[in-house]
Amino acid sequence: MVRRKKWIRLLAAALVFVCCRPAGSETVLAAEEETAVHHDYTAEEIRQIIEDGIAWKKEESGISGDTGLLNGPFLNSVGTTSGDWYALALGRIGEVDNLQGYAAVLEQNVLSRYETEQKLDSDKATEWHRIALTLLSLGQDPTDLTGEDGETVNLIADGVYNRGKTKDLGAQGLNGYIWGLLTLDSLRYRVPEDASDTRRDILDVMADSQLADGSFALAGTEEGKGDVDVTAMAVQALAPYYNASERFGTKSGRTVREIVDAALAFLSGQQTESGAFSSWGEENLESAAQVVLALCALGRNPASEEAFIKNGRTLLDGMMQFRMGDGGFVHSFSHDSENPDARPDTSNSMATEQALCALTALYRLYGNFRSFYDFRPEAEGAVKEQITDLEEQIGALDEGAQAGQIEALLEAYQAVPVSERSYVSNFWKLFDAMEQAGIPDDSDSILEAMETAEGGDGAVISIFEDGGEVSAHILFTEADAQTVSELPDPVTTESGGAVTALLDKLNKAENRGDYEELVPVLEEKQAQIEVILDEIESINQEILDSLYPYEEISLKDRETVKAISARIGSLSEYDRSRIQGAEDVLRAETRLDTWIRMLVIFAAAAAAAAVLSAVLVIRHRKRRRDRLERQMLLPSDLDDEDSDF
Repeated sequence: MVRRKKWIRLLAAALVFVCCRPAGSETVLAAEEETAVHHDYTAEEIRQIIEDGIAWKKEESGISGDTGLLNGPFLNSVGTTSGDWYALALGRIGEVDNLQGYAAVLEQNVLSRYETEQKLDSDKATEWHRIALTLLSLGQDPTDLTGEDGETVNLIADGVYNRGKTKDLGAQGLNGYIWGLLTLDSLRYRVPEDASDTRRDILDVMADSQLADGSFALAGTEEGKGDVDVTAMAVQALAPYYNASERFGTKSGRTVREIVDAALAFLSGQQTESGAFSSWGEENLESAAQVVLALCALGRNPASEEAFIKNGRTLLDGMMQFRMGDGGFVHSFSHDSENPDARPDTSNSMATEQALCALTALYRLYGNFRSFYDFRPEAEGAVKEQITDLEEQIGALDEGAQAGQIEALLEAYQAVPVSERSYVSNFWKLFDAMEQAGIPDDSDSILEAMETAEGGDGAVISIFEDGGEVSAHILFTEADAQTVSELPDPVTTESGGAVTALLDKLNKAENRGDYEELVPVLEEKQAQIEVILDEIESINQEILDSLYPYEEISLKDRETVKAISARIGSLSEYDRSRIQGAEDVLRAETRLDTWIRMLVIFAAAAAAAAVLSAVLVIRHRKRRRDRLERQMLLPSDLDDEDSDF
């Protein structure tokens, strides 16, 4: 009995995955099924994941109830990377929280540190950049922090364009230039003529820093040292200049588009089969999050950008795999001895903060809000509509378009305010058509249009409440329809992940009506798969109840074994692999059949022996009788012979 209980526990553990599948779960199939990890996320789902991440951080910080994250013990993190990135994300969400309170404490933190010789940091210009961006996200002006003595602190001047007067902007490597440019463009700050570093200076350095493979490294230009995170952050900084015609770099002048396209090609090549990215040999959340931010900065959807889909998994899938059940995100599923706080089975604060930033950038993209690091007030609705209409017209542009059509589109592009042209995300397609038709780009300089603001507060808008329609713009494609037509008939559970993902996508798609006839097809296949899964569960349960442990199976179990074996045999080869102990059942059936054959052979042999024995007895008796008869006849014969004399 003890052994039987042990076997039951072992089998029960093995059956947890199959027998406990939640309804509608994407993981209804085995973990090794590649199609089971893709999911098309709606804007509502993205919002919920963001809110779950905030809730996780609140719980981790000991903040309960309706109290916002930026309160109580969390204020002890003001002015640090572990606090400011959360505040920045919440500001970009427009979360109803203690934004003003955090900003007040942060401003005091800055003024106190400015009383020291090193001010915010002796080497890291990024301290100025992070704090300036955080203040902007909270609705403050980082150029005008006034102390008790009346002295004004300008974080943009001190940390970016005049940083070189105290310390080289690149003292900590390329990060200083990347984040300096991001900060400088966050409100389109004007750079004075006597500045130590201008926009062009920074752009030239970044252009010259790109490696031959398209990547960027934290320090140096040694080939093979490019890093995913640094490259993705460089793309974020360069994104506002993607449509610019200016060339940058002192080595060989290139447009930002050329630089960014090379960087994107590198990033696409580094993407893993899971849809995520590795940095320093470790697949992790933060690298994927930075690439999501990079694509969003370019106005490209990380959930559908073709170059960032690997093995059916999107970049968003790759990032979401690090989401934990408690709402937080794990850094990596690998143990890192150099980062013991980042456990492979526990949500991590840094990973969660970066996930929140990336998901907020994505939600802003879906809602047609300004990009994550653009803190200007929202563009007028008419301008947004103007850009959307232009993008649709450019998207419909054929390769053989006439010069007149191309010129009309260029005119429409130039009608967009130059300060907003970076939001025309597919201008590259129009530019290519212009080059082919020999039409020059005489548009106003985007670089010069960046020089507008002297200061001012960052704009705060509640993207969950103040926006209009927010959509992930999920579309069911002809390729998806082709995949439906190629599903096997009869279907097996091997296609379960694909069926679930396709039906989910079709139900969420804006163009669902165009493929309405496929809904019942997919629903029928899903129902068939459910029947098979139920049968698999039933078989596994019967094995657990009736046959374990296998060594105790006897002839009395033969009919049960044969019945279970027949049910297993009715399944496809793939589905049979889902039966726990299927081979043991088949071996048990073979063993029982062998026993039956042996019994039959033994019985036949026994019967033959009995017959042979009977024959021998009969023959023996006959011979004995014959002998007796001869013995009885012999004297008589002699008497007869004697009578002849």
